Amino acid sequence: MRRYLLKRLVTTILVLLLSMVFLALLVHIVPGDAARTLLGPRATPELIAKVRAEMDLDKPPLVQVGLFIWKILHGSFGTDVFT
Repeated sequence: MRRYLLKRLVTTILVLLLSMVFLALLVHIVPGDAARTLLGPRATPELIAKVRAEMDLDKPPLVQVGLFIWKILHGSFGTDVFT
């Protein structure tokens, strides 16, 4: 029974990690810029760069996933971009 539970736990962790990497890659693959979309058409390039840096969108996908996991482990789930 222990072996089964351990196997399921490892599989679950692997699926979660792969899902996070896929979603981080998807942000880079999909056309458009999340920061530009969030700020609207009249945003200045400086403001877009600032928001991209705050959201870690200027980093590679694997670094984004690592930072995301690090923040979750420290209890920071981020802020809602819409409120």
